[in-house]
Amino acid sequence: MKKKYRLLRIIIPVILLLSGFSCSEDFLNRPPQDALTLDNFYQTPEQVNASTAPLYGWPWFELNDKAHWVIGDATSGNHWTNDGDMAQFFQLGVTQNNPRLNEAWNSLFRVIAHSNMVINNIPTKAGASVPADLKNRVVGEAKFMRATAYFYLVRLWGPVPIIENNSAIVFDSKIPRNTVESVYQFIINDLTDAANKLPAAYSGNDRGRVTKWAAEGMLAKVYLARSGWGQSGSRNQVDLDKAKELAGDVINNSGLKLKPEYADLFQYKGEDAEKDNQESLFAFQWIPCQGWGTQNTNQAYWAKDNTLTGVGDGWGGYIGPTIDLQNEYEPGDKRRHETIMQDGDYYPELKKKDGGYTFVAQPND
Repeated sequence: MKKKYRLLRIIIPVILLLSGFSCSEDFLNRPPQDALTLDNFYQTPEQVNASTAPLYGWPWFELNDKAHWVIGDATSGNHWTNDGDMAQFFQLGVTQNNPRLNEAWNSLFRVIAHSNMVINNIPTKAGASVPADLKNRVVGEAKFMRATAYFYLVRLWGPVPIIENNSAIVFDSKIPRNTVESVYQFIINDLTDAANKLPAAYSGNDRGRVTKWAAEGMLAKVYLARSGWGQSGSRNQVDLDKAKELAGDVINNSGLKLKPEYADLFQYKGEDAEKDNQESLFAFQWIPCQGWGTQNTNQAYWAKDNTLTGVGDGWGGYIGPTIDLQNEYEPGDKRRHETIMQDGDYYPELKKKDGGYTFVAQPND
């Protein structure tokens, strides 16, 4: 019941937000002039284009804030921590009320709820001036996001509820879980449709939105993951072949390629450069130094102290890479310097005004 209640708590406010406030007498049936509703929001191409903008930020925030790297890297043994909630993952003793699990669950179903609104409303409520290809594109974006959220959910929780209509669960809180097989098929259907609806590239301010290649790349990853599900030490060859086909199409036809230097992936060179990242299939374009919930907080938790960040965060003294991970790098491997700071490492791209940054290890580091 907890999970069912949590879903209601997430999705109902989203419905209320766009449905507006109404009473039994619709004030002479006049549409509201100072409030957005489902019936008057999607009237122009600009409004329809804006409908998916939130999917590139705040619904994902709680997952990205801590849950993503704690659940992934701590559980896999890539980083250690002595923080109580996070240490549960490192020690493989996670309790059901761990806040990182709640954050991931809530965040992913927010993505699904917002995606559902776009998918269900754009085809029927978009204004006459909205081109068909734009309507198809934003639905494709939303299906990509919904599929990606479910891809996280099925790998973390296994059987989870498939929700396609936000309103339906308001009137029926008994939400059954779907099988892993049906969730994977739902993901594949969404990504396949997204790949057919999305463009190969964007221009202007739309750069950074998901493309056909992002959908195909994610779909290849889904087939690869599903190929091992329920297998006894083997892989499903049909899924492997499909993953190979999709990945090959991206490699050979997308025009994307690996950057010359691994370090280039971690050096910010301006908003335009990030949107045109030749190695990126799907990445969030976080806004720096804005309100809570709109920015990438990784540096706050991973920087050793505030001498590097320059503000009041830098709480990385209680987390770090495990010895096992550090030992994976052979001597001379340039990737180590860009992934793990060791005593005496110099970074000219950090704190440029001060002549760069040299990492000085402390006993805990």
